[in-house]
Amino acid sequence: DLYINFYKDYNISFNLRTLIYNDPSRLYHATHLTFIFRNLYDLLNTWYNYLKYNPNYKTTVEEFLNINDYNFNLITDTETIFSNWKNHNVKYLFYDDLQKDNQTFVYDLCDYLGIRKYYDKRIKPKFKTNITQQILFEDENLIKYINDKICIIENHTNRDLSHWKKWLH
Repeated sequence: DLYINFYKDYNISFNLRTLIYNDPSRLYHATHLTFIFRNLYDLLNTWYNYLKYNPNYKTTVEEFLNINDYNFNLITDTETIFSNWKNHNVKYLFYDDLQKDNQTFVYDLCDYLGIRKYYDKRIKPKFKTNITQQILFEDENLIKYINDKICIIENHTNRDLSHWKKWLH
């Protein structure tokens, strides 16, 4: 019980689904909010490949890569993240940093949470997603749309994410 009571305020995690932020009341007792950004193209690939194994979800890549598709919007609605969280103290983190130096990433998170720094070097993180079908992004309008969503993250976090963007040759 002591453990549960101590950590109850940290037991809120929103991952991937940006539209959940339309209901800020879900954050009623959160004291520390974090959001980890990952390259939107990678997320779209991962999410599409995950959905392929859901028997209730039938789609093609073309249907999924539609700006009006619900699942596509779960990944790319970056405006909602910033507009609905503007009144909250949020620590924005990047998956790139976690991959590059996970110890520094964890220490930064501990500092934000105000807890003792702890990192177990014996734990080796795995950064691999089983992608059975790599999505090829070839539509110029779609690429521009996704790149614009990445720009929103850049503008709000003052971070250069040009390495996330795709360009047609």
